[in-house]
Amino acid sequence: MARRPKLTEAALAKLGAKRLAALLMSEAATNRNLKRALQLELDSAQGVDLLVNSITKRLGVIDDATSELSTNQARELKTELERIHATIVERVGEEAPDAALDLLWRFLDLHQSVLERVFDRSGTMADVFRAAVPDLGQISAKATIAREHLAADVMNTLMTNEYGIADELIPELAEALGHDGLKALQAMLLQSRDQRRSQVPPRCGRAHHYDHTLARQNLALQAVADALGDVDAYIDAQSDRDPTNPAFASKIAIRLVGAGRAEEALATLDAAQPSKKNGHFHEREWTDARIAALEALKRDDEAQALRWHIFAKELSPTHLTAYLKRLPDFDDVEAEERALDQIADDPRFHGALWFFVNWPALPRAARLVEDYPDRLDGDLYQLLNPAAQVLEGRHPLAASLIRRSLVTFTLENARSSRYGHAARHIRELEALDVSIGDYGRHETHDAFMDRLKLEHARKHGFWSRLDAT
Repeated sequence: MARRPKLTEAALAKLGAKRLAALLMSEAATNRNLKRALQLELDSAQGVDLLVNSITKRLGVIDDATSELSTNQARELKTELERIHATIVERVGEEAPDAALDLLWRFLDLHQSVLERVFDRSGTMADVFRAAVPDLGQISAKATIAREHLAADVMNTLMTNEYGIADELIPELAEALGHDGLKALQAMLLQSRDQRRSQVPPRCGRAHHYDHTLARQNLALQAVADALGDVDAYIDAQSDRDPTNPAFASKIAIRLVGAGRAEEALATLDAAQPSKKNGHFHEREWTDARIAALEALKRDDEAQALRWHIFAKELSPTHLTAYLKRLPDFDDVEAEERALDQIADDPRFHGALWFFVNWPALPRAARLVEDYPDRLDGDLYQLLNPAAQVLEGRHPLAASLIRRSLVTFTLENARSSRYGHAARHIRELEALDVSIGDYGRHETHDAFMDRLKLEHARKHGFWSRLDAT
């Protein structure tokens, strides 16, 4: 009997063009997406002008549609839009970048009408349009469009960016816009903002009132300011926000430091300190900005004190690493031990365990688990399971105690959805038992299993899952 051929491009080519064409026509009769894909290929073969005309008409049809889409219809449209996007970039973009740029703007402008017709909880349809933004930057760089006109196109899209599709539009098109285009865009945004401010009550736009249009304009102005490297323009774009908010102050301060204005950065931060009153809002970002300003001013001791503070408060390995790197040779070893000792005594048991596992300081992590197994919260699967995986090679007893906590929590709380995981943990405990020579004051594996069978004998769902593994 002849061997069945695999379905490959080469194998299909052997069927011949006539036979493949017949198969495609037969399938296209009931598959709209395939029919449209084939028509695009035929149009492309006739030249870029026909292809551009075909895509323009199809985008218009999609834009004019108003009916809600079912799940299957949305899936079909998503596939078609992805194909159209690829065709614009790969086919039209190579031969006619000006036409491709116009089509990409039309494509991006579709997003509002399409997203109003679909239930896009996962954001997959929105991502189809978002993926076109980087290509706009690349095609714009090739096109012959005047920078002022490009700035106007950007402005139009930004002002209808209700779904956040064009959030990265300015960074992506900054190179194509150049200095002149960015300044033209900035002027349009400032004029638009002034008009908006005159239309809303004075209280709008402040911390206690959020105006979406004004916020969209200011976000665009911030992006333009960053592209121009203009920190004063960035500060102006934050003028409708609460200057005592640590989050906003931190962003301004980082840019001031980058512009060589560290003293101003500190003053900005001083006016917006995280406190009990504001819930220590964005304290880490505020602290990092302050550290950067202090370093720029050569106030190294103060910067180091802040690094240690945030390390101790948040058990932050990033800040401890930065702290240790700035110490003289050998002093860093002593400081590291002091830090690890402090973490071992920290009442935040699981935070300390996470730190030791990720630092890594595995002997300390194992000691923490073996000394205080009763503190293990078996509900913290995403923390404890990776910790057990890291420890099981050199510290099997600690890994075993962690897995026991996961099993115990599952059975004591009758979490039937976790029975499969618990059964797997039992098999992992059996494997670990071989490498544990002495359980010390802890139960042996056999004693642990005997207790489970006694206390949870009626958990038939679990025991059947265990028997099946």
